[in-house]
Amino acid sequence: MTFAVGVAAGMFIINNIHHLHICYASGEISLLSCLAAILILHKKEYRSWWLAGLIFFLSGIFISTTSGISSAGMPEMPGMLEMKARDWVLNLKNVIDSLPFRDERTAPLLKALLTGDKSDLASDIVRNFRAGGASHILALSGLHLGIIYFFIRRLLTVLGNTPAAIIVRSIAIISISGLYTLATGASPSLVRAFLFILLNESAHLLHRESRPERVLCAALTLQLAINPGNITSPGFQLSYLAMGGIIFLFPVLKSWFTADGRFSIMKKIWDAAALAISCQVFTAPAAWYHFRTFPMNFLITNLLSLPVTSMLMTLAVPAVILACLGACPGFLLRAVEFLAGTLLFVIEVIAEM
Repeated sequence: MTFAVGVAAGMFIINNIHHLHICYASGEISLLSCLAAILILHKKEYRSWWLAGLIFFLSGIFISTTSGISSAGMPEMPGMLEMKARDWVLNLKNVIDSLPFRDERTAPLLKALLTGDKSDLASDIVRNFRAGGASHILALSGLHLGIIYFFIRRLLTVLGNTPAAIIVRSIAIISISGLYTLATGASPSLVRAFLFILLNESAHLLHRESRPERVLCAALTLQLAINPGNITSPGFQLSYLAMGGIIFLFPVLKSWFTADGRFSIMKKIWDAAALAISCQVFTAPAAWYHFRTFPMNFLITNLLSLPVTSMLMTLAVPAVILACLGACPGFLLRAVEFLAGTLLFVIEVIAEM
């Protein structure tokens, strides 16, 4: 956390002290400075909280103020892997457009949910999502990558639980998640979700304990070390704040409702509400600061729309995969279309409340 504060302080220096002459270092030096700080902390004589915080704070300032890498001013050339990933997304959009849906709104909605392309969505649909406080559903985020992650993990359970199978499964999950993140634009929230997957899978492979708060801080440090400018991105801030609410507040709210088998449905409803409240409590200040808005219907929006969205994407992913293979059954397409229509109906009702 002190590293993130240091990055923010460095950005403040760059943006407000224009007469300060900074000798720009390369991106490699910026990353090495963070790694050096971590290595220093391994020495016993430096293991104190105040010194650890100071080292990471200064590292954050250094990385932020030297973020003008030596290649600044040169056009960014996408790598071969990124170009291949974008071609893959383009083919995916074409496959979705070719699916024989009866409702013309279904394909544009699937493209928005799976690829982030909202260009074909009707203006009234986008307006309903915005008015209903559900814009986050259309913006690719950890929610979407998380659903894809769980689908891939379930799909690869057929490999078994041998040591070799576990390694292959983790590598496949990391690779597919990374390619998806690259192909869909690598937004700060998607990168955050990918780093969570990378750190969790790596800990699993190394037989290390994966504590959520440690994963959060590690992902935050890595993402800011790679691109300090993310600290000013609303998507970056909201993504990490939402995860902070889930990690720190959600377990507390969840424990407030204890029930036996008779109230299991109410318990699930309360857990969903607690999750929405936790995210909203942590993200509300940043959302108000950036957008001067507060979604009054956030609770009912998340309670009704998120389960439908999860089911829709869970069925849409295999439907698109089978369509690529030319073997998508009609009943699966009808189920996807029904869920897409249900989601649009729910959002429209909420928007008119």
